[in-house]
Amino acid sequence: MLFQGSEETIIYVLAILIATVIIGLVIYITVILIDSKHKASNKALVIFLLALIIVVVIPLVLAVIATAMEAIGTPLTQLRDPPTPNFLMYLVPIFGFLLILACTKFLLDLSWSSSLWIALLAIFFLYIIFTVIPELYTFIWGLAGQGAPPI
Repeated sequence: MLFQGSEETIIYVLAILIATVIIGLVIYITVILIDSKHKASNKALVIFLLALIIVVVIPLVLAVIATAMEAIGTPLTQLRDPPTPNFLMYLVPIFGFLLILACTKFLLDLSWSSSLWIALLAIFFLYIIFTVIPELYTFIWGLAGQGAPPI
């Protein structure tokens, strides 16, 4: 009854599940290669929870950060004689990477160097998924009450 008559919602939920599984498998394989198979098998549930956080929650948080950066940067650009572009928006992906790095470090209980490589691979595959399925990123961005994504 929940998804009755809304095929787009079902497609988006399936896309989120597929993206979560892909990112989860990437993180799982990376933990096996970087740390150990024992650690990966012990933290399998946490790895897929981290993947869900990376796919759904972090883009919502980044939407809020982008809104704040736009609210701060736009008035500052108007202070210059010829108004310049708002370059604060370019900091949003950096904040996204730092959030993924912190979540990886503290949820998986790894060293910073291992977390760095896992976060790099996760964000790389996340960008590939959002490039292949741009509707997924637009849908998640729309959940935050925003219009089109900034970058």
